[in-house]
Amino acid sequence: MKFYDLNVKMQRIIDEHDAKSSEQVHPTDTLEQGSSNLHNSLKLPAIKLPIFSGQYDRWVSFSDTFKVTIHENDSLPEIQKFHYLKSSLSGEAERLVSNLPMTANNYTIAWTLQLKGMKTNTSLLQVIFNSC
Repeated sequence: MKFYDLNVKMQRIIDEHDAKSSEQVHPTDTLEQGSSNLHNSLKLPAIKLPIFSGQYDRWVSFSDTFKVTIHENDSLPEIQKFHYLKSSLSGEAERLVSNLPMTANNYTIAWTLQLKGMKTNTSLLQVIFNSC
């Protein structure tokens, strides 16, 4: 057998070995795939976003839910986040953003206005409690 023939035969054996190795599934891989499939197949009920009217005592509940489901969701575009925010507001909170056109750039402004509004309310409450 010539050197070239040996080289070709050896390359074929190596290729077959590599193909068999890539087909083998490691036990940890199946565990990870199983938990991933279980997580993906679990159907949870949709979370209904709360409506925030600007009441201080409702802010923490609203902001926690909104941040986790919408604000920190990197798969949502800013324009969609803004739509969710506007549709979740009423009263004074809605008034803060009512003049902002529905654009992607305005989402951050609208969210900041809500945060500043609550910071102002917190400061006012501290002044009231401190004066009592």
